[in-house]
Amino acid sequence: MAVVVLGVFVLCWSPFFCAQLWAVWDPGAPREGPAFTILMLLASLTSCTNPWISAAFSASLARAMARVLCPCRHHRGDTW
Repeated sequence: MAVVVLGVFVLCWSPFFCAQLWAVWDPGAPREGPAFTILMLLASLTSCTNPWISAAFSASLARAMARVLCPCRHHRGDTW
């Protein structure tokens, strides 16, 4: 799980660092626009992915989420 978290962290933060370095070293680099904004916001994505990674590696949480999201498949004929 640590390797996956680290990989996602590097994947999300690399575009941010590349865009920042490009903006600092190239005077003609774009500093506005949708592409630059998306590159800057990708760093925030790592915070959103961490709970999903934890859920993917947790068997009990995965079972509980499956019961909540798809109750028709996990219904055993119990009466409510």
